Amino acid sequence: MKKEFKAAYAWAVKVQRACMFKPVTVEVKILYTEKNDDGDGIQAWSLYLSVWDNELSTWVEAQWVEWDPERFDNQKEKVIEYLTNNGIIIK
Repeated sequence: MKKEFKAAYAWAVKVQRACMFKPVTVEVKILYTEKNDDGDGIQAWSLYLSVWDNELSTWVEAQWVEWDPERFDNQKEKVIEYLTNNGIIIK
Protein backbone atom coordinates (compact mmCIF):
# COMPACT_ATOMS: atom_id res chain seq x y z
CA MET A 1 0.00 0.00 0.00
CA LYS A 2 2.93 2.37 0.44
CA LYS A 3 3.36 2.37 -3.33
CA GLU A 4 -0.27 3.46 -3.83
CA PHE A 5 0.05 6.12 -1.14
CA LYS A 6 3.21 7.53 -2.77
CA ALA A 7 1.49 7.54 -6.18
CA ALA A 8 -1.49 9.43 -4.74
CA TYR A 9 0.87 11.96 -3.14
CA ALA A 10 2.85 12.42 -6.38
CA TRP A 11 -0.40 13.07 -8.25
CA ALA A 12 -1.57 15.57 -5.61
CA VAL A 13 1.71 17.49 -5.99
CA LYS A 14 1.18 17.56 -9.78
CA VAL A 15 -2.26 19.05 -9.18
CA GLN A 16 -0.73 21.65 -6.89
CA ARG A 17 1.85 22.60 -9.53
CA ALA A 18 -0.79 22.75 -12.28
CA CYS A 19 -2.83 25.18 -10.19
CA MET A 20 0.03 27.58 -9.59
CA PHE A 21 -0.95 31.11 -10.64
CA LYS A 22 -4.58 30.04 -11.18
CA PRO A 23 -7.49 31.53 -9.20
CA VAL A 24 -7.72 28.51 -6.87
CA THR A 25 -6.29 27.51 -3.52
CA VAL A 26 -4.73 24.05 -3.28
CA GLU A 27 -3.91 22.17 -0.10
CA VAL A 28 -2.00 18.88 0.03
CA LYS A 29 -1.89 17.36 3.49
CA ILE A 30 -0.40 14.18 4.83
CA LEU A 31 -2.14 13.31 8.06
CA TYR A 32 -1.03 10.97 10.85
CA THR A 33 -3.42 9.45 13.36
CA GLU A 34 -1.66 7.69 16.22
CA LYS A 35 -4.61 5.48 17.19
CA ASN A 36 -4.60 3.97 13.66
CA ASP A 37 -0.89 3.08 13.84
CA ASP A 38 -0.70 -0.71 14.04
CA GLY A 39 3.08 -0.61 13.61
CA ASP A 40 2.94 -2.80 10.52
CA GLY A 41 1.13 -0.98 7.70
CA ILE A 42 0.32 2.59 6.77
CA GLN A 43 -3.16 2.81 8.25
CA ALA A 44 -2.01 5.71 10.39
CA TRP A 45 -1.39 7.94 7.36
CA SER A 46 -3.83 9.52 4.98
CA LEU A 47 -3.55 12.02 2.16
CA TYR A 48 -5.91 14.91 1.67
CA LEU A 49 -6.05 17.08 -1.46
CA SER A 50 -8.43 20.01 -1.63
CA VAL A 51 -8.93 22.61 -4.32
CA TRP A 52 -10.85 25.77 -3.39
CA ASP A 53 -12.64 27.54 -6.21
CA ASN A 54 -12.82 31.24 -5.33
CA GLU A 55 -15.52 32.07 -7.86
CA LEU A 56 -17.88 29.25 -6.86
CA SER A 57 -16.92 29.26 -3.16
CA THR A 58 -16.64 25.48 -3.09
CA TRP A 59 -14.10 22.71 -2.40
CA VAL A 60 -13.22 19.85 -4.75
CA GLU A 61 -11.56 17.15 -2.70
CA ALA A 62 -9.85 13.77 -2.81
CA GLN A 63 -8.73 11.75 0.19
CA TRP A 64 -6.61 8.59 0.20
CA VAL A 65 -6.83 6.15 3.10
CA GLU A 66 -5.51 2.58 3.16
CA TRP A 67 -8.89 1.03 3.93
CA ASP A 68 -10.75 2.74 1.04
CA PRO A 69 -8.46 3.49 -1.93
CA GLU A 70 -11.39 3.26 -4.39
CA ARG A 71 -12.88 6.39 -2.85
CA PHE A 72 -9.72 8.29 -3.80
CA ASP A 73 -9.97 7.05 -7.38
CA ASN A 74 -13.57 8.28 -7.66
CA GLN A 75 -12.76 11.63 -6.07
CA LYS A 76 -9.65 11.96 -8.24
CA GLU A 77 -11.85 11.74 -11.34
CA LYS A 78 -13.98 14.61 -10.03
CA VAL A 79 -10.87 16.73 -9.37
CA ILE A 80 -9.59 16.05 -12.89
CA GLU A 81 -12.99 16.94 -14.35
CA TYR A 82 -13.09 20.19 -12.36
CA LEU A 83 -9.57 21.16 -13.42
CA THR A 84 -10.19 20.30 -17.08
CA ASN A 85 -13.43 22.30 -17.11
CA ASN A 86 -11.45 25.27 -15.79
CA GLY A 87 -8.64 24.98 -18.32
CA ILE A 88 -6.10 23.60 -15.85
CA ILE A 89 -3.92 20.85 -17.27
CA ILE A 90 -2.04 18.36 -15.09
CA LYS A 91 1.34 17.49 -16.59
